[in-house]
Amino acid sequence: MKRVYFTLALMSLFGGLNAFADVKQDGVVYDKMPDGRCFVVNFDEATMPEDGIVTIAATVKIDGVDYPVSGILGSGDYPDYSNGKTGEDYRGAFANCTKIKVLRFADNSGVTFIGDHAFKNCSNLKTIENIPSTLNDIERWCFESTALESVDLSNTNVTIMKDGVFFNNTSLTSIKLPNKLENFWNYAFKNCTSLNNIEMPSTVKGIYISVFEGCTSLSNVTFNNSYTTLGDHVFKNCPLAAVTFPNSLNSISEYAFEGTNLKTVDLSNTQITSLPNGCFYKCEKLSDVKLPKDLTDIGNNAFISTPIASITFPSSLQKIGDYAFQKAKLENVVIPTDCSRIEQGAFSENANLTTVVVNGLECYLAVNAFANCGNLKGSLAKACG
Repeated sequence: MKRVYFTLALMSLFGGLNAFADVKQDGVVYDKMPDGRCFVVNFDEATMPEDGIVTIAATVKIDGVDYPVSGILGSGDYPDYSNGKTGEDYRGAFANCTKIKVLRFADNSGVTFIGDHAFKNCSNLKTIENIPSTLNDIERWCFESTALESVDLSNTNVTIMKDGVFFNNTSLTSIKLPNKLENFWNYAFKNCTSLNNIEMPSTVKGIYISVFEGCTSLSNVTFNNSYTTLGDHVFKNCPLAAVTFPNSLNSISEYAFEGTNLKTVDLSNTQITSLPNGCFYKCEKLSDVKLPKDLTDIGNNAFISTPIASITFPSSLQKIGDYAFQKAKLENVVIPTDCSRIEQGAFSENANLTTVVVNGLECYLAVNAFANCGNLKGSLAKACG
């Protein structure tokens, strides 16, 4: 019963499958669906060109009929081409193919999608040529751990850089992003250690978890005034020196800029009301910060170990979290009237701090909020020392 059910499920998914009659052409294996769609489903290394240039045909002839090639299947798209493997062992059409060096699309190609893991671990794939404008979907982990050096997606209709799509492409130095791109999903370019420059299309709205984490050559990102969201660890350990924060920005997530080379941060015109834990953690060159005008709270470790000497807190501020400014270089601090909580170690180990003014009538000061501020004078120093 289970075997029958599985077969029926596949038939429902693909509109009913005929017996497979795949066609091999220059090392590429194609097959068609009963509805007339034709896909790249596998590769035949024995018949691949010796120069490693693999061309995806615009059409292939099956049973005397020319069928347009619609896509390149991924690990979850077509289980019958999994070489008998099951579950997580399914692979994409070219996954683990070490012979391919150049992926080329034929003129007039109508390919619309490339499936998940389709080129995973193609460790000699350096170039993609003639990418069709019809392409609108590149699935998750598609080009994970390839040898791609540059990619031009600018004329495609892709709107999402999906999870891990170029993960661990350590040779990738540049990419032209789709002109209609709206979102980067998690880990899209994580550990692309040679990537040094990114220009964001004006359509980009969200950049999510660890998208550029570990991009250790990424020093320049040009943003247009459109994005609203930056995810956790999005630029962690990038040598990023400058970022323009647009007024559309309303959310920065935890440890977004941890370990970057930012020198100045101007959030004054953004829509942010809360700075999360560690958002500028150990940004050891960050000395100039302008906070959002409607900011209500600063999270734990937000500016720990930054050389900030002076900062102006907005009147809307209500809370400063644990160790938020520990080991900074602050000299004077003025706490706004509405700020009612300064948490554990918030300003501890600020060796240059001499003056703290608390304007509110009631303000909770956690134990050691100003600990080890050796130059702090007055009654506050005695209360918090």
